[in-house]
Amino acid sequence: MLASLFQSITARTAGFNTVDIGGLANETLLLMLTLMFIGASPGSTGGGIKTTSASLLFLIMWSRLRGREEVNVFNRTIPRELLQRTISIILAASLSVCFVLSALLLSADYGGPPAESRHLFVEYIFETISAFATVGLSMNLTPSLNTPQKLALILMMFAGRVGPLTLAFSLARMATRKNFTYAEEGVMVG
Repeated sequence: MLASLFQSITARTAGFNTVDIGGLANETLLLMLTLMFIGASPGSTGGGIKTTSASLLFLIMWSRLRGREEVNVFNRTIPRELLQRTISIILAASLSVCFVLSALLLSADYGGPPAESRHLFVEYIFETISAFATVGLSMNLTPSLNTPQKLALILMMFAGRVGPLTLAFSLARMATRKNFTYAEEGVMVG
């Protein structure tokens, strides 16, 4: 129980491990991936999209499922600009992870049949999200990566540390009031 509690906390911030990460079950790895991607709370040095962004995304979905336009929590309405910024940050983080994961998979040196290399997908996505969230956990794969893969992870670490915060500030600065609006157009979704 203590090892589980410790690993769930450290997956969000510190990157210490008391168990062999490479020997964990897929279910445990999925939970750790989720915790790493969400990361720490704002104002801390931990990475990830932040707990508030994940909470706002959940609140957006909950409001839309209930047929409400506004997102309300604790008798307060969350401003639309903040909701749009949150969605932009989560989308940018997800696309960054997908891009680096693709780079790791495409630059892999493994020449065997796909069934034998299928485990690499889990290891690569774990390394990518760990790099994005600046957690520091590894499935013991890093020493066997080639140079382009290591460079991709280095760039992911830098983007994960600087990227979401920089993106949030740039979106906040770009939010200027316009004196006009375009005609609305409906688009089918879902």
